[in-house]
This record gives sequence, structure tokens and C-alpha cells, in this order.
Amino acid sequence: MATEIVYLDGKQAEIFSGTYSEYCEVRQKRIEQEQQLRAQQAREVRNITKITKPKTVKTVLRDITVIEKDIAELESEVSQVSQSLASLEVARSPERLTQLQIEYDRLNEKLESLYQEWETVMLSRENVNS
Repeated sequence: MATEIVYLDGKQAEIFSGTYSEYCEVRQKRIEQEQQLRAQQAREVRNITKITKPKTVKTVLRDITVIEKDIAELESEVSQVSQSLASLEVARSPERLTQLQIEYDRLNEKLESLYQEWETVMLSRENVNS
């Protein structure tokens, strides 16, 4: 019986200590939590756009610039972590692999949030320009 499972999905790798059934349960819970988080973020974005007063074009443009800078920085960090995950040295260290995977997931969640924020600002910009 397997006591450790390595799950590969594209560039992501995960090590799980336990049976395959336990892994499936944990994975399903993680997927459900991610879906709940995305739904919550979407609700928050909708609430923010309802609450905030209309912005001027200058304010919206400044917001876009800041968000795009943050996105570029995060994409760079994700790329670095991804390269580390692909290294042989990390593959030989389950503990380091797990740490990097957690960091990779955290950065991607933050990046997804910034993408949503960017989209919201762009929609606001369209409304200001109309």
C-alpha cells in the first residue's frame, strides 16, 4: 500500500503522506475551499464596485498602473518559484517541495485576486469613458 503520493499537474507537484483515499478527500476539500474563496472574492469585488463612487479617468488610470505593476512583480515571483519546483535539488527534498508548492499556490491565489481587481478597474474605466 502506498504511504506517500506525488501528484503532478502541469508545473505543480505535491507530496502527500497517506493513502490514496485520504489524498482524494484532502484534494476535494482543497478544491471546494478554492471555489468558495473565488466566490467570496467575486462577491467582495461586486460589493466594492457598488459602494465606491464613480472615479475620474485619472484615478482609474493610476489604479491600473499600480495593479499592473503588482501583477508583473507577482508573475515574476511565480516564475521563480516554478523554476525552483522544477529543479532536481527540490525534487529530492519532499519538505522543500511542499514548502515551495504552498508558496506557489499562495502566489497564484494573490495573482488571481489582482487579475480580478484589474478587470474590475477596467470595467470602471469603460463606465467613466462612456
